[in-house]
Amino acid sequence: MDIYNIKKINMPIIALRGITVFPDTTVNFDIDSPKSARALEVLSDKNNMIFVVSQKQADLLNPKAEDLFEYGTICTVEQFGQMPQGGIRILVDGKMRGRIVEFTETNDYFEANIEGLDVKEITLNFNNRYKTNFIYDEATGKYKYIRQGQPVIDEATGQEFDTDNLVVLFQKGVVAGPKGTLKMANIGSGQGLLLQKGKLTPINWEKENEDARTILKYPDETEVKFYPGRTFFSIVDEEKDAVYQVPESETQAGEGNASVNQDPAKVDSQK
Repeated sequence: MDIYNIKKINMPIIALRGITVFPDTTVNFDIDSPKSARALEVLSDKNNMIFVVSQKQADLLNPKAEDLFEYGTICTVEQFGQMPQGGIRILVDGKMRGRIVEFTETNDYFEANIEGLDVKEITLNFNNRYKTNFIYDEATGKYKYIRQGQPVIDEATGQEFDTDNLVVLFQKGVVAGPKGTLKMANIGSGQGLLLQKGKLTPINWEKENEDARTILKYPDETEVKFYPGRTFFSIVDEEKDAVYQVPESETQAGEGNASVNQDPAKVDSQK
C-alpha cells in the first residue's frame, strides 16, 4: 500500500442543469432542491469549497450519481442566501477542474472524493520578462525546473534540478524599504496549488504571525502530505500568474458552454 498516494478531496456536490461552471469564472444560480440545499449545509466543514458538475441530461429532476458527468469544477462559495420567493441563490468562483473518483454520499445529498487533474507542465509568470516552468517527467516522477527556457542546474550535484513536490502559493508581493526589498503578504491565509506525480490539487495556506509556521491544508481541512524527497516552494502574486493546461479528455465534451454572471440559472430539483 502506498501511504503517499495522491490526496483525494472529499467534497459536497451540486448538480447543474443546463449550465457549466469553468475555472476563472464567477457564476450565480438558484437552488431549489433539498439535496443541493443540504450540500450547502455541510459546506462549513469543507472550508467553503464545493464541487459543481453538470448533469448528462438537463431535463432530469431527480438525477442519480450515474447521471452526472465525471469531470466538474472545484469552486469556492462566495455567498448564498434565501430568496423571497423560496429557494437559495448562490455565487461561486470556479477554481480548477476535478474528477469524481467515487461517491461517498448519494442519499441526503451528493458527496464524493475528488481527484486533481493531470497537469504535466505549469508556467509561473513573475513578470513580463521572467518566467519559470516545471515539467513533469513520467520516468522519474519528478518535476524538472526550467528557468527562462534553460534547465536549472543543482549546484550541489551538478545535475539538472528536479523536485518531488511542487508547492505554489498565491501571496501578493509589495516593495518595502529604501532598497526596494520585496515583502510577501504571508501572514493570514490564502490559496495555492500542489503538484505531485503529475496531478494538480488546490490547497489553502495559513500563517498566524511571523514566528508561526505556514500550515498547508487540502480543502477538506486535512494537512498536506508530501512524498519523500525534495519539496520546492514558489510564490506568485495571484492565480492568473500560474498557467497550466488540462488535457483535452478532461474538458468533458458535452457539458455545455461556460455561463456568464448575468441571469441566474436553475439547477436540478431533486425532490
